[in-house]
Amino acid sequence: MPCGHRCKKMCHNHEAFMESGEIADGCGQKCNKPRKNCEHKCQEKCHSSNECPDLPCDAEIKKFCTCGFRFIYSICNRYDEGFEENEEEKAIECNTECLKNKRDAQIAKAFSSKDEKKQKELRADYYPEKLIEFAKDNLKTVVRLEKVFEEIIRTKGSLSLPDLDPSVRRYVSILAKEHYYLDICSYGGRHGQKAITDVYYKDENSLAPATLLSEYVKLINRGIVSESAEERKGKLFESTLKITELPIGTSLDDLKRNLIGFHSEFYTEKIGTRGGYYLHFYNKYRAEEAFKKLRLCGGGFSYIDLIDHTNPSSKVKAKGKKKKKKEMDLEGFQEV
Repeated sequence: MPCGHRCKKMCHNHEAFMESGEIADGCGQKCNKPRKNCEHKCQEKCHSSNECPDLPCDAEIKKFCTCGFRFIYSICNRYDEGFEENEEEKAIECNTECLKNKRDAQIAKAFSSKDEKKQKELRADYYPEKLIEFAKDNLKTVVRLEKVFEEIIRTKGSLSLPDLDPSVRRYVSILAKEHYYLDICSYGGRHGQKAITDVYYKDENSLAPATLLSEYVKLINRGIVSESAEERKGKLFESTLKITELPIGTSLDDLKRNLIGFHSEFYTEKIGTRGGYYLHFYNKYRAEEAFKKLRLCGGGFSYIDLIDHTNPSSKVKAKGKKKKKKEMDLEGFQEV
């Protein structure tokens, strides 16, 4: 037919039918001509040789998020003439499902190939023994915290955690600072006030770890990751700086400021309750550079040991000032 469609009428005199003018405005079938501004076909009734009407496209489509993992069904809604779709309408936002899918892919790639190099690239995959024990006893709490931290990173915002038990707040702080690179601030809790803990986005280095703590515990339970903390350290880290004691008036933040060029190259772990720290380095040569930098920075970092895990028998100590031995005279007075 002149419109391009095949005639679907029952047996008839086709020439007489065409001369009758019944299809002058279209044969009644769907147009199906390609639209100008999208890849879909015109769904209006045949309009013969006339141009397709300038109406929004009502074809059902999938709208994907930025990473391409999740999607929603939507309507194309494009116009033929002068339609411009802004960037925000083209894609939906990524969410925590996307982050989890990315981590799962990294884990599968690393462990299915049994490639030690790839396994080692999952750098944030070390969790200290105390944090793992906390996760085993409070798995639901840990999963909720992980969702909170991921939401903070996704929105680059902040969230408040009210009435955290002091024992829980300690682990929240370790998880937020050392594994997500978020900032945390606690206040209140006195004179009947509620204790509030604010966790907020820090900078572009604030990222979710390749393996979440909750998933890490599952890997240990399945035997993929060793239960031994020392064995895990030996596989992940090549060297450790052991800082037995921080200089008076110096905090962990001061220590990290002196190592500003080594961001994300080491993991910080507290030694007991006396203010000492382990700095576990992934690369031993970078650990040696950090060791030298701390000795020369003038911050008073004297009590430092450099432990090489590739050669456990070696240990380098920073030379501190030797204290003069106190001597007493015969009268019992101290000599000056």
